[in-house]
Amino acid sequence: MEKTCYKSYKELVSEYFGIDYQVGENTPKLSKQLSKKGITYTQEELQAFSELLLAVFSDSKELVYTFKLSDSLPGYQEAEEWAFDGSCNTPGGAGEVTSVILQTSEIARYCYIYNELDRPTARFYYLETEDGELGVSDLYSDEGHGFYLSPKMLLSIFYDRKLDDFEETTDRLVNHSNDGGFWANMTSNQYKKFVTCPDILAQVSDSKVEEVLSSEGVYWSENLDSWVNPGENWSITFCENIDDYEHEDYNCGCEHCGCVFSTNGDYVETDDGLYYCSGDCCSAENIYSEYYERYIHEHEAYYCEDCEDTFYSDDMEEGSDGCMYCFNCIHDHLEDEEDELEDIA
Repeated sequence: MEKTCYKSYKELVSEYFGIDYQVGENTPKLSKQLSKKGITYTQEELQAFSELLLAVFSDSKELVYTFKLSDSLPGYQEAEEWAFDGSCNTPGGAGEVTSVILQTSEIARYCYIYNELDRPTARFYYLETEDGELGVSDLYSDEGHGFYLSPKMLLSIFYDRKLDDFEETTDRLVNHSNDGGFWANMTSNQYKKFVTCPDILAQVSDSKVEEVLSSEGVYWSENLDSWVNPGENWSITFCENIDDYEHEDYNCGCEHCGCVFSTNGDYVETDDGLYYCSGDCCSAENIYSEYYERYIHEHEAYYCEDCEDTFYSDDMEEGSDGCMYCFNCIHDHLEDEEDELEDIA
């Protein structure tokens, strides 16, 4: 479903009230034009058009803007263009997978708004049931966010409604909590929500979301408790020792194989301050000493021929037979050396 409308502010006002709204210098205010034609109106309707003029049309009354109403919501990468300043729906934001999650609902919709230069200038999510019932929160634009009257007015015009058809509700409009990369004002208690019927609710599916996001290179990380995009976020890396992604603050490189591992998983650290992703990698460059109860790097490790343990080079000495012995065993071999000297004398 996609509906595209090309409308100026003047045309929207005219269509809603059923008049030929006049603009330009020395023309009466909208309220006076309505009163002159005997058309009833509410202050909320006037306020809605005043907000629309600011939030969407940047005070231009005659420039034609493009309004695309669609059930095809932005993909993960597309949201970068549509999120606007201050929105968390960009990749890496707290609501980075909002569009993808909403996409799994049959009643989720999106209104794309382009200015006269065909540049995106405003947008909002909304709901539309098979029966034509609507639900919406606020609108985001270049002018900021928190505009509630504008999206209600636009939906009223595009769906042949009136502003007072919408009632405020405290119920969430999406069956999903705001966490794990999802954030929709239609779900938050911090934002107003409006519906044309009390029972409207968008059902979304997390299983479908995982399938869609993985095709875009975005994955759910149990370790980080969020969706991650390794291709865009250089601060995270997949670590085999936890079979998950990890933040750089907890990443370390293996001295032997060079792989990146998480310090929140299994790994080996030697007393020399060297890090290895596994015992196998550690053993490839180090030898375990029973005496010290630690690993010794192979360049510093010496094998004692007597007790058959490994020691640091500084704790080894050459015996009379030319073999190396630890400080515990060397004394026996020095005695042999002294006896040989006495026999020669």
